[in-house]
Amino acid sequence: MVKNKDEHDANRFYWSVIIIPACHVHWRGATNSDAFSHLTIELQDNEITNYKD
Repeated sequence: MVKNKDEHDANRFYWSVIIIPACHVHWRGATNSDAFSHLTIELQDNEITNYKD
């Protein structure tokens, strides 16, 4: 029983190490893309405002 529990914990740890960083990188990448899009929109708005002046 103890050995099976240890194997289960080891597998759970293994998958958490593999999956969680992958999700974190994907989430961070999506955030960077959204931030870049938002930054691009802000720059475009500033250009329009400058042309109006």
